[in-house]
Amino acid sequence: MSDTGDRVFDVAFIGCGQGGGRIAEAFFAKGYQKVIAINTAPQDLSHLSIPDENKINISGHVAGAGKNPSVSHKLAEDRADEIIERMAELFGDCDRIMVCIGAGGGTGSGTCIPVVKMCSDYMSSLGHDDPSKKVGVICTVPTDGECRSTAVAQNATGVLNDIFRLGHEKKISPCLVIDNNKIRKVFPGLTMRAFWPTANTAVADVFDALNTLPSGDSPFSSFDPADYTSIVEAGGCLIMGMSQVEDCSTAEGFINAFHKNMKDTVISDEYGLLSSQAAACVLSCSTKVIDEDFGLMDRVDEALDSIASQLKARYIHRGIYEHDGDGVIMYSMVGGLTYPIPVISRLKSFLR
Repeated sequence: MSDTGDRVFDVAFIGCGQGGGRIAEAFFAKGYQKVIAINTAPQDLSHLSIPDENKINISGHVAGAGKNPSVSHKLAEDRADEIIERMAELFGDCDRIMVCIGAGGGTGSGTCIPVVKMCSDYMSSLGHDDPSKKVGVICTVPTDGECRSTAVAQNATGVLNDIFRLGHEKKISPCLVIDNNKIRKVFPGLTMRAFWPTANTAVADVFDALNTLPSGDSPFSSFDPADYTSIVEAGGCLIMGMSQVEDCSTAEGFINAFHKNMKDTVISDEYGLLSSQAAACVLSCSTKVIDEDFGLMDRVDEALDSIASQLKARYIHRGIYEHDGDGVIMYSMVGGLTYPIPVISRLKSFLR
């Protein structure tokens, strides 16, 4: 069974804890059917709009982990055989697995590392040569308000340090860090009900777009699956974003769109781009722009060469595709980034 369709990779998702379950749910809504949600609190599982067979309740004598990661860590290890068996039933063969967690909670923080190991073992059982590069993590950093709870700040610091270490050692790839502080900036004025779904859907949308574009044909310039793989498997952290190019008349307009993609996203942007190992900018242009905008390729090449000078890799994979709508959309991704030190510093400031 495959969920690939027009996508490059057949990706499976495991959501650990309440926050991780909601992220996985957003991908299920995008059409990724290989999804599992794990929780120690059955009431949190009941709110997820995924099939019941995709939910695993690992609660002990008392439901929940009580903000204690060691409780959920042991529960996950004790139920490892059941979790892996469910992965075999629901995932079958797949290209990669993304483990989704909310750093700060007891369940997400505690189950993350044992579940990552289960996923690596599972990918090895499928015959992948380098299974560590087939398992990534999507994690959320709690807001400053949430971090006023010392337990939340301590849990988040601990699990993020573990995740960043694994990313640096290329034992997972990639790591996407969602900064919950940025949700209000990127999506101001949301209702309480829309707050988390809006942020999670935004991540799922750009992830899916970049997992879809390389599967398409382009008579201009293709961003092929090998290019995409080199970025996703570069280790470390990853930023991705998409936005409309506001001004296509100059190279500066495309450069501005790239930086907008790096900043105007709920994914953390507290990285030094010079640490990047691989990057891509993919343009989806309207038929009108392609047919009538003279000199477009020259401006695009100038812009991407300028952006590449800011990156360690010094080269940006590129692609140009055609769409039926209006204007130009830029999709950007930068991988192999060193972990965002300001994030850990902010979390530690709540522990003093």
